[in-house]
Amino acid sequence: MSTVPDIITYRLDGDLVYVKPSLDYNEAIALAIKEFPHALAGIPHNRIRFSILAVVKSGRERKDRMDRTRVRISESAWAKTLEKMVKCEIVELEVIPEIEGVAGRGAKGTKDLKETGLEKGVDPSAPPGYTSYEMLQTPSYARGSTSSLSANLARRLSGFWKDLKF
Repeated sequence: MSTVPDIITYRLDGDLVYVKPSLDYNEAIALAIKEFPHALAGIPHNRIRFSILAVVKSGRERKDRMDRTRVRISESAWAKTLEKMVKCEIVELEVIPEIEGVAGRGAKGTKDLKETGLEKGVDPSAPPGYTSYEMLQTPSYARGSTSSLSANLARRLSGFWKDLKF
């Protein structure tokens, strides 16, 4: 049986703080806001995300090599992910940008879908089968083919990982 560590580390913009983790995702976000009020006060909960660095196997060409990659923790996986963490593990906080011009969950200053021309929720520029909402929620690299996903991911990580020393 896995147990939750008694302490983990939240990191935001290089600032670190030890916290007693909560199994409830929304309580965990509220704790992050409490610990980093200078950066997170007034930010809606749905714009704050958690992620960790995970060790994963490298691509096909180097099966024996292990790499570290950032993995976002969803609300549904938060409690189970906590059970897998070690004491003082670093959980990165990220604030995602507000998307202007698209109605959100009561966000201030956003336009109604009718004002944007997307009243039916379908963006004419979206690929067949995608609504505008799905386009906003799906990163561009995830909408492409698997080869474009691999190329894009490799391009994004190549500069980042070569500077790290393990």
